[in-house]
This record gives sequence, structure tokens and C-alpha cells, in this order.
Amino acid sequence: MGTKVIFYKQDGLEQNTKFKVRKELFGLEQKSNFARYKYNVSGILNKIPYYKPVNSTIIVNDKDVKKIQEILDKYNVESEIFDINVPKTKLKK
Repeated sequence: MGTKVIFYKQDGLEQNTKFKVRKELFGLEQKSNFARYKYNVSGILNKIPYYKPVNSTIIVNDKDVKKIQEILDKYNVESEIFDINVPKTKLKK
């Protein structure tokens, strides 16, 4: 099984759209009642192994690319996908 690198570009997107993309990809920690309660909202990358070497770059297995591409297409985020060889030990879950 191979791996692919996904480069995505958020330039030109509104701030709330950038937030929604990050939330769906990586999840977030929400706080309520003046940070008394904390809730973890999981994103798609909490469920699949990935490696994030730099900003706006994600390396995933071939089978998981479609899930991420659907999220990026949903918010009209420009992206490019390339094949790459990465050791399985670099991908974390």
C-alpha cells in the first residue's frame, strides 16, 4: 500500500471557512461555561494514520485520500495530490 501527499491552499478563503476545514480535518477542543467543561470534537484525521510535516501538507495512505479530498472539495479548497514513499512508522494515529 502506498502513500500520498496532499498539499492544500487556504489563501483567499474566509476565516470561518478556514476554521471549518481545520475542525473537520483535525478536530478541536471546545470549552463551555467559561472553560469549566472541555469537549473534544474529533476530526477525520483522528481516525486515520497521517503525518503532517509542515503547514497545509498531509501525508496519508492511498485508501484515505478520498475522505480528505471530499472535505477539501466541500469548502472549495485548492489541493494537489502526489504519490510519495514514506515509512509506515512515520504515519501516526
